[in-house]
Amino acid sequence: MLKGLKDVANGAELRFLAYLIEVAMEEARAEKVRIDSR
Repeated sequence: MLKGLKDVANGAELRFLAYLIEVAMEEARAEKVRIDSR
């Protein structure tokens, strides 16, 4: 039971990290566009 919960928590953490990375990439892209369009 506990092991299953741990796996779920790990999966959620990985999804959250992937989401954060995605957001960071989006921000970096938007920043680059802003710099390029000056």
